[in-house]
Amino acid sequence: MRAATPADIPAIQALINGFAAQNRMLFRSVAELSEFIHEYLVCVEGERLLGVCGLHPVAGGLAEVRGLAVSQDVGGLGIGSLLVDGCVERARALSIAKVYTLTLVPGFFEKLGFVQVDKSTLHLKVWYECYRCPKFANCDEIAMVRPLDLERE
Repeated sequence: MRAATPADIPAIQALINGFAAQNRMLFRSVAELSEFIHEYLVCVEGERLLGVCGLHPVAGGLAEVRGLAVSQDVGGLGIGSLLVDGCVERARALSIAKVYTLTLVPGFFEKLGFVQVDKSTLHLKVWYECYRCPKFANCDEIAMVRPLDLERE
């Protein structure tokens, strides 16, 4: 696992947008990935991108774990967990008190210490991207948080 670089953008976009085409996450443009590339971690094997995940600070000690995508042929090998754990460690290093995610697979995040919460309890800035989502009016994602400030290191 390592920090993403601009050279990773085509592979990151292909992986994320493959899942977006299945209505499982938001599409990401090259411009958006370029602007936020410093927020992403990647898992690579040789020249091949196996997975990606980002940590996006939102407001007042809150950050989103977003853009988690793992190539389907290596799913179940722990790559997703490794990437989320890397983002949580980044959040700690930035003194972020709480991380959240919006997900269709809550069981995965529960295993990593996240708990389900009512979406309405999240900071308003959480919804900055929702208007772009094709499911905006009928969102089926589950909000989950992990309060880092309550964990013992």
